[in-house]
Amino acid sequence: MGTFLNRALTIGAVWVTLLGHAVPASGDGCARRFDVMTTGLPAACIFIGQISALGASQIVATFAGDGVVLVVSLVVDSGAPQLFFPARVVTDTTAELVRWRSDLNLADADLRGSVRLDSHGELLLVRFDSDRGSTLEFRGRFAGMASVPTTYAAAAPVR
Repeated sequence: MGTFLNRALTIGAVWVTLLGHAVPASGDGCARRFDVMTTGLPAACIFIGQISALGASQIVATFAGDGVVLVVSLVVDSGAPQLFFPARVVTDTTAELVRWRSDLNLADADLRGSVRLDSHGELLLVRFDSDRGSTLEFRGRFAGMASVPTTYAAAAPVR
């Protein structure tokens, strides 16, 4: 589990860094809210939890956005690719999970679930709704910060 967690934390931190630059919204560097710029921070907020139907498998999640659009990242298994899910921000602690669009206009994208921060940012909840009426939910607790490796800290942001 240690190797998987270290790899997931590094992937999450690098991904957040490469999205852009921002000023942290809180003193600890972790902006546990959706309505502010959270891309390009020197560290990523990491949540560890489970998806309801998958049982005991530990999943690592992080999120980044520009205050209007949010992308949630999940690492389900050390051998699996990182998964990215788009959302449009509704409030400081809620967002609507939507379907990816080729034009990246998420304002008009189909609703596919929700993203929510509870307990003052200590709990990240991501609900996935399927076309068939079934629902999966990720519930993750804030686990700390993952620093960005210095190799990636100087990388130019991708916009």
